[in-house]
Amino acid sequence: MRQATSTHTRTTEIQQTTQDEIPGLHLKTSDIIGWILQGGVIISAVFILGGLILLMSSPGGLTLQRLLHFPQTFGQVISGLLAFRPQAIITVGLFLLIATPVVRVAASAITFALEKDRKFVVITLTVLAVLLFSIFYLGHDTTASHHELGANVHFSYLTVLLIFAGSVAAGLLGSLIGLGGGVLVVPLLTLAFGLPISYAIGASIISVIATSSGAAAAYVRDHLTNMRVGMFLELATTTGAITGAIIAGMLAPAFLALSSALSC
Repeated sequence: MRQATSTHTRTTEIQQTTQDEIPGLHLKTSDIIGWILQGGVIISAVFILGGLILLMSSPGGLTLQRLLHFPQTFGQVISGLLAFRPQAIITVGLFLLIATPVVRVAASAITFALEKDRKFVVITLTVLAVLLFSIFYLGHDTTASHHELGANVHFSYLTVLLIFAGSVAAGLLGSLIGLGGGVLVVPLLTLAFGLPISYAIGASIISVIATSSGAAAAYVRDHLTNMRVGMFLELATTTGAITGAIIAGMLAPAFLALSSALSC
């Protein structure tokens, strides 16, 4: 009886390993997804950190006005990179960070196709389409008022250090219990430092991308994540996120602040 149970267990493990492997390659889906997530976060962090260091060391220093003066189009980013402007370098880092989950979803679609799982190929391509729609279609007309919103915000190197410390705490909390870092980041930026709610929400969303991607890389590589369940959930969460972004753009900042306070 024990031998039969042991044989059945080994057979099940072999079947699970085979399903996770890409046909024709000695690679596992989870390993590839883990490398994409970890690599995207690390490379984007290098660009962002390098741009911040360059911004602080260049004439004019780290001021709110310079932080608000970022390129808004691909042409401006390219010209900024050619001129070695810190803001353009930081923008590339942010773009790579935003692109990381998109590349991960595209890679998942390819691996599901190689595994001949048509159902999840369709689900994954739908998630990819929603992500691309949100990136290239939404939020085109939201940058004009940002300069006015940030005009009265106090800013100093101490502010940067305190925000950094709070972000570390938010990232640690998010990685340990799977809770979005925005629960801490949004109140920190709005209540402690007086940033407008639109800034706080945007910064929170970007930070959650880094936190979730970095933590998910470890969970995926350790085989603690079911990729199919996660992709099915993303079908709903990405749709909900886009709907929320559209609604947020229609609401007054005061109502957004109230909604954020109630959710915390």
